[in-house]
Amino acid sequence: MWLLVCASPAGLWGKGRDSLDSFLRDFKTLTAKFEQTLLSEQGQQLEVSRGQVYLQRPGLFRWDYSAPYQQSIVADGKRVWVYDKDLEQVSVKPFDSAVAETPALLLSGRTDLDREFEVSELGEAEGLEWMRLKPRKEQAQYALIRLGFDGPRVKVMELLDNFGQTTRIVFSGEQRNAHIDPALFKFVPPPGVDVLHAAEPGE
Repeated sequence: MWLLVCASPAGLWGKGRDSLDSFLRDFKTLTAKFEQTLLSEQGQQLEVSRGQVYLQRPGLFRWDYSAPYQQSIVADGKRVWVYDKDLEQVSVKPFDSAVAETPALLLSGRTDLDREFEVSELGEAEGLEWMRLKPRKEQAQYALIRLGFDGPRVKVMELLDNFGQTTRIVFSGEQRNAHIDPALFKFVPPPGVDVLHAAEPGE
């Protein structure tokens, strides 16, 4: 059961906010395995995928899906590349428009948390301290984000979209502040794939 604790003035936050602030403050790089589950509005499991994530702040990340399909999402700080190996297709979008009001923006270190989100505590459940982030902009990709922390480590991320579906991401094997090869954040489209470019701002 969720115990909702309303947003509190500075200095009155509980363990959840302390964990969130510590997570955002203390890491420069992060690697982890993940299992991602898509749930229907009724809680029915629709899809399960797995892979590896790499983060380097500010603005660099890579999500490599290995099962049941192969897909890579790579952000180089300026653009986000989405490569679908099975479709032999790459889509490219400007960074800010691709990750606006999404968890990627939060984890990238390129956002003011309290300016972009309404932040509140949910208390303890499943042995984790939970925080709720509600985007302030009405047209955000997700209606609600929940983060479950074990100390400064984010273990679970739940994303409620505007259609009532929930994406639940469980992280394991985290390594914080280890060296990451810079080449992982540079994407070069393989020969022969279709590259679809979104319009740059101002075009």
